[in-house]
Amino acid sequence: MEVLWDQSSYVDEGGNASRLIRSNVRLSEKDRPQPGTVIPPGTMLQETVFPVDRIRQKSDGSLYQDALFPEAVQNGSSNKPPLDLLVGKEVKLFLRLLVDDQKQNVTITFKIVEVDF
Repeated sequence: MEVLWDQSSYVDEGGNASRLIRSNVRLSEKDRPQPGTVIPPGTMLQETVFPVDRIRQKSDGSLYQDALFPEAVQNGSSNKPPLDLLVGKEVKLFLRLLVDDQKQNVTITFKIVEVDF
């Protein structure tokens, strides 16, 4: 089995898809192609991924990973929605796999059931 990273994505709570970047890729190389990861039979893959559209640039030019839910705040004191409004929403990882030379899609859904801050 092989994970095809360039054909996989993160889907935010609003249904917007974003390309994934793996933890071993420099943020400055976020737009470059990423090779697939082969998972031999009987083994596991543990990987950290992050949506490319949450990578931001500071005024000094350096890049950083923004929060997954930057539009939400911890209280209702601003014009942004409170984090509590995320309860019941879902985010997803869409993974394109190559299994026996056949492309297969796997979607892993994460439902936000509680917000604690």
